[in-house]
Amino acid sequence: MRFWRAAALAAGFVTALCAQAGATVVARASIADLRDEATHVVHARVVDRAVVPTFGPRGEIRTRTTLRVLTYLKGAGPATLTVQQLGGTLDGLTMHVEGNARLEPGDEVVAFLDVDAMADLAYVVGLAQGVWHVDRTPGALRVARDLEGLAFYRAGTVEVIFDDPPLTLTELWAAIGVEAPSADGAVRR
Repeated sequence: MRFWRAAALAAGFVTALCAQAGATVVARASIADLRDEATHVVHARVVDRAVVPTFGPRGEIRTRTTLRVLTYLKGAGPATLTVQQLGGTLDGLTMHVEGNARLEPGDEVVAFLDVDAMADLAYVVGLAQGVWHVDRTPGALRVARDLEGLAFYRAGTVEVIFDDPPLTLTELWAAIGVEAPSADGAVRR
């Protein structure tokens, strides 16, 4: 009996994985998990993005994105940060990572980052889970993540979530552990 239960669970797991063959399977991280793992959390504007002109040490293609930091919500640092991610097109070859965080020039984001000061590079924590896009449509400021390409593993199941319910920018900042900026733009911790 135990064998059949285990076999049924394994078959269900394989079926779920096959259905999501185009997804990266990761553990779902809460905002607190992301905050705790990140060395820095920034509210920033994406300024520029370019593919590194040489292949990495294992033949990988890397893209670097420049963020102009509006506010440090955790950590401190320079006015701009360079975020490196796998993926891009170089010499006619394309590398794509399902579930990678989307950082497009002009976007306003709240990003959870692991900063390597020695390399002068930052890396997104949790793939697409670690970047919230700010929507300044008239009304309340909203933030949301683009989770396309991610599937979440949870003890025996794979769950696919394409988006989260949006939050206000103030709700996200509170979950990170900082108060919303005052009228003069200062952040209180």
